[in-house]
Amino acid sequence: MVVAFFPTPVIDAGPDVQVCVLTEISMNVTGAQTYIWSSGVQNNTPFYPSEGIYSVIGTDVNGCRAYDTVAVSFFPVPQVNAGLDQELCANTSITLQATGSANYAWNSGILNGDVLTPAVGNNLYTVIGTDANGCSDTDEVAILVHPLPNVQAGADQVICQNAQVTLLATGAQTYTWTNGVLNGQPFTPTIASFYTVTGTDSHGCTDTDSLQVVFEAPPAMNMSFSVNQGCAPLEVDLANASGTANDCLWSFSDGTAAVGCDATHLFETAGCWDVTLTSTSAIGCVYDTTLSQAICVFPTPNAAFQPTVYGMLETHPITTFNNGSIGAVTYDWDFGDGTGSNQESPTHTYPEDITTYDVILTATSDHGCVDTAIATVWVEEDLIYYVPNTFTPDGDGHNEDFKPVIESGFDPNSYHFYIYNRWGQQVFESEDINEGWDGTFNGFVAQDGTYTWKIEFKSTVRRQVDNVVTGHVNILK
Repeated sequence: MVVAFFPTPVIDAGPDVQVCVLTEISMNVTGAQTYIWSSGVQNNTPFYPSEGIYSVIGTDVNGCRAYDTVAVSFFPVPQVNAGLDQELCANTSITLQATGSANYAWNSGILNGDVLTPAVGNNLYTVIGTDANGCSDTDEVAILVHPLPNVQAGADQVICQNAQVTLLATGAQTYTWTNGVLNGQPFTPTIASFYTVTGTDSHGCTDTDSLQVVFEAPPAMNMSFSVNQGCAPLEVDLANASGTANDCLWSFSDGTAAVGCDATHLFETAGCWDVTLTSTSAIGCVYDTTLSQAICVFPTPNAAFQPTVYGMLETHPITTFNNGSIGAVTYDWDFGDGTGSNQESPTHTYPEDITTYDVILTATSDHGCVDTAIATVWVEEDLIYYVPNTFTPDGDGHNEDFKPVIESGFDPNSYHFYIYNRWGQQVFESEDINEGWDGTFNGFVAQDGTYTWKIEFKSTVRRQVDNVVTGHVNILK
């Protein structure tokens, strides 16, 4: 019996394999007709291997079998690190710099090492790192971007010199001002300046704003007067010509004052007076200016005179006017009869008309200030009267009563006649020029002796009790 041996097939499973984790491979063995791999691998069918030895048995057409193995190992997995998650404030730039591999591919077209400014909100960035073996790893980084606080420093401020100001910012939690200013605390600026505030919120994000504090420009303090000199009392219209005041106060060195930017003031005291204008602007700034001796008030003379004779007789209508004026240098007389004089104390002769005259003296000072005085004089009839000193009421029909005889120069309606005994007792009274005393008292004949009489009457012109005549009369029987 002849025994023949078929040749053993020579199969080749290929070289050992080193791949990246999760990389598909195919086992391609040759040299036989059918193959059986360990671990359920199918020849020429891709699969994801595990690290280890894969064996294969190949059978040829004669049913002869051969054996081979392939060792599968993994390259080290790269440890890609995209960086730490971050919280940022808006407008902050960052650098995306992954590590742990040779090449990197970021989403959104970002290149490794790029500097970018993420948008407000949640931002997720993913990177795939590939090493020299073609193995890759993935990581991601989350960037949370907080919006900036809206810090408001407030409006620019215009203040008065030496005034306090308070800067109060809003929109954040804490505030830091330049120039040492504390938020909400009043201070007194010494110069006009810009002030910047940095506000920080709870996330540490900041925003800045600024304002300017300036001093109100002082107005050009001007004042105008309707007149700046005149005679007392002098009324002056005052006007604030600055045009930048809400209210005004005028004060004068004579101790008086006036209120209002346009005011009228009466200066009653003579002298040259300083005028001070104090004005307040719309924001409360106070300004003042003084004009020295701006208003000069001249004294008004005191016109005064006295006639030597007020009631002149028609037979001698002459009087002298004694001038008692003070502070005047010129005099103008109006005698009331159509004539006048510039003498200081003139003497004047009036017409022989029975009438009254209003005499006016106008006295003028060296500054042209005037004063007037007036007095009334009159020309009256000569007073012609006769009063007996004795009468004899004895019943013989002669010289039986006592009465005055007044012929001219009096008003009969103003006549009043009195008789008194030696004890001052009134024994007779009459208002009738034609009625005399018959020498009786209370129905009885008066005793012989001396009695006092008094006559009151008005002149024909003045009609006032300006004539009183007294005397004595004797009764004889």
